[in-house]
Parts: sequence; C-alpha cells; structure tokens
Amino acid sequence: TNNSSFTFVNAMASAPDRNVAYAATNAGLKYTEDGGSTWKNLLTGAYRDVKVATNGTVLAYGSNKIYRSTDGTNSTTYVAATGITGTSNRMVIGISPQDPNYVYVMLSNNNNDFGGLFQSTDGGVTFSNLVKSGSTIFNPLNLGAGGQGNYDLTIAVHPRNKKRVFMGGTQMAEWTDILGPYEVNNGTHSDIHWLTFDTISSPMRMYVGNDGGIYRSTSD
Repeated sequence: TNNSSFTFVNAMASAPDRNVAYAATNAGLKYTEDGGSTWKNLLTGAYRDVKVATNGTVLAYGSNKIYRSTDGTNSTTYVAATGITGTSNRMVIGISPQDPNYVYVMLSNNNNDFGGLFQSTDGGVTFSNLVKSGSTIFNPLNLGAGGQGNYDLTIAVHPRNKKRVFMGGTQMAEWTDILGPYEVNNGTHSDIHWLTFDTISSPMRMYVGNDGGIYRSTSD
C-alpha cells in the first residue's frame, strides 16, 4: 500500500553518498529514505528517467525537460537544464562515472526517430548539440519499419572514457569525440532497453538488455 499512488516505475537510481533511492514514475519523481517503506514526492507529472552522478547530483526527465538538483531530496532545488532543442517525445540521460560534469541526453523525436545527442560539461546545467537529428545514415531508433524511440531508448557513458557514449534503440550505436556517431552491428538482439557496466570484474563487463535477453561483452 505504500506505493499504491503510482503504478508505473520507469526508472530508479540510488544515491552514492546516502541512503536514498529515487523513482521516476507516472505520478511524479519520488524518493525514499527508508528502503521503500514510504515514498515522498519531489516533482509532479510523469517521469521516465532518473540518474544520480557520483557526486550526488540528480538528473531527471519529465514534462519534456531535464531537471537537475545538487540536493536531490529538496524539491525546490530542481532547475530545468538549458540548451536542449528540438521536439521530442522521450529523452534518456547518461552520466559519466569518470567525470560527473559530463552528462549526455539522447532524444526520440515525435516520429520516434533519433532526435539528437546533447552533451553537458557542467554537470547538466547547460547542454550543446553533438549529433543533429534528421540524418539518413544515422538513425539507431529505426531499422526501416518505423521509429521506435518511445519503446526502446537507452544511453550509457563508458566508465573510463567520458567522451565515449553508447546508445541503444532498434540497434546499438556509439559516439566518440574522435569518430563522431556511428551505428554498431555487434550481434546483439534488436530493441535495446538497458545498458550497464560491471567495473569490479577484470576485464570490465558490459551488459545489454533487449528483447532477446541479456548480452555480455568483455571487449573494450
């Protein structure tokens, strides 16, 4: 009964420095300080993503904006980021584990196609456009059967390279500051929803969750 007020939990994240977990739900951005026994509301509206940086900064996507707070449990400290342009029906957030100042946001546009990749170097305060939308050769959210960005959309930053970004949609893609954006045919199943890393293991492991299951890679 403690979470009966919300039915869709689209994303969760935990704070690295205190006993707090955040939930992006259909009924607002919420947090718990007691392991989920009770939930408190931070922001109203429908939220689909929340990430917490290694320094504790919280970034959340809802109401077609990215909100940022350095004091995540204080609702009055959340401020909308600037610099993200274009129309979108969904955004996802990736924060560099190496440097919390580097934040990336990928957009799905109103046609569910790739809507752009944006980068922040000030922890999510302001963003600039790295990869524009509308390309006929770079659209990892569409394999020719229509865009699917409202269904499969995920992003992650390489744990040891803040300028290497992994993107998931109908297929995988990457961006680096040297090579720019490129789609990757690496044998993973289509419709990618989840990217994460195990940096404790040696070699480091990357996990990809998609409609075909969970894939693992130990290559660089």
